[in-house]
Amino acid sequence: MKWLKLSVKFFVIIIMMTVITFAQWTTISIDTLTTSTYQKRLTMQSLAIDNIQTLHAIWTERLTTSVARIYYSQKPIGSSWTVPQPIADSTSLDPTLAVEPISGKVHIAYTVSGAQYDDVCYATNRSGTWQRTRLTNNSVYDHTPTIAVNDSIVHIAWITTDAASAYKIEYAYYANGTWTQQILAQSQLGGYGTGAAPFISVSPSGVAHIVYRGGDYNYYHIHHAENLHAGDTTWRFDTLYSANVNDFSTAVIARDFGELFLACSGNDGWGFPYRTCYLHRPPNSVSWETYQLMTDTASASLRGMAMDGNFIHITWERISGNITTEKIYHCSNAWGGWLRSDIRTDGQTQYGALVIDTSHKAYCLVVSGPTNSQQVYCIHSRPMNAIAEESSIKIINFHRPYPNPSRAPVRFQLTNCLVNVVKIFALNGRLIVCLPVHNNQVIWNGVDTYGRKVPASSYICQYDRNVFGFVLIK
Repeated sequence: MKWLKLSVKFFVIIIMMTVITFAQWTTISIDTLTTSTYQKRLTMQSLAIDNIQTLHAIWTERLTTSVARIYYSQKPIGSSWTVPQPIADSTSLDPTLAVEPISGKVHIAYTVSGAQYDDVCYATNRSGTWQRTRLTNNSVYDHTPTIAVNDSIVHIAWITTDAASAYKIEYAYYANGTWTQQILAQSQLGGYGTGAAPFISVSPSGVAHIVYRGGDYNYYHIHHAENLHAGDTTWRFDTLYSANVNDFSTAVIARDFGELFLACSGNDGWGFPYRTCYLHRPPNSVSWETYQLMTDTASASLRGMAMDGNFIHITWERISGNITTEKIYHCSNAWGGWLRSDIRTDGQTQYGALVIDTSHKAYCLVVSGPTNSQQVYCIHSRPMNAIAEESSIKIINFHRPYPNPSRAPVRFQLTNCLVNVVKIFALNGRLIVCLPVHNNQVIWNGVDTYGRKVPASSYICQYDRNVFGFVLIK
């Protein structure tokens, strides 16, 4: 008993000497991918990561007023970015990228000039060299492609016009050496459909989900289209509603059993206020949960989206009225509630494609610098589940010691908990386990995420913005 009292006192002293908070975006390094002074541009799908943690990036450089060149570079883990490869010349600045997770093969969708209007093209290095295919060759305007890959099957969607000159979404599916294309007849993009900005994601089972700005002027909402299985030509449509009167841009991540994670941004007219919202569709459901405001206190336009486990991370650019400020931020619900942090707020940084690796580190691809001297940078963060030492957070409370759960589970009684998950961390910031909350109570059996028993030591519990420490003893 005397040893126990001394141990608790010792740990209390340690905690009182360490002022901690949960880190959000903390830049640890910045890579430069380019050297030219041409004007550059990215999309939300300009950065990807494969299963061996190689980063893949594309961007466009404006060579003349009518020609933009697409470049590609990759960064294997522990190495540097490769010398940029020119892929194709494009008439627009909106190429998109997808990468096969296992093989790391690259797939790019872009546009080029056709006989009368722009056509959608596709490039891949699947065979070892770059191969290019023109998907359209017609007398209508095809543009703004979005791309996803499932195993080795490629899915592309873009904006086109039908026989009645109405703006629609067109979808192409590549499998077994053949492209299958169809116009989604029920897609409604309105009279200004060129701004529909589609985004495609494919579930592990191959179901395609296309989200885009749909509807007529001043009644813009995010529309969602999904087919029933890989390559299916039957589509189901629904309309999503957020805090905004009009939504303009969106991104979605699809999982199996119909689960979807979506972010969108818009405003109430004339750029005021510009908000980003989050919507979730649970597994085995066709109904969406009520939206959550992600950036309610700041005018924001969505720039990138990624997931780390079940947590959402977005990048966004601050908007002043309807004018971009070239200041890029990060927002996530990984710490309970939607918390914001700076990435690069120098007033000359744009875009912000985002990915997260298996060690929870985030990478943000941006263009920065004055218009006549822009560079592409990849900004690296520390692990997103880490604990950082800072001086702005109060000293945490330290709870009583708990016996090892091999005898009985540890029960935490929380106060006004507004989230359904709490996290247990080691003192070095390593995430041990995430635990469900039921009626403001958490039960822990003393094992980590992989079911391994943890040693007797000091641990930290975090929920919402609350943090407390405790000692686990033998």
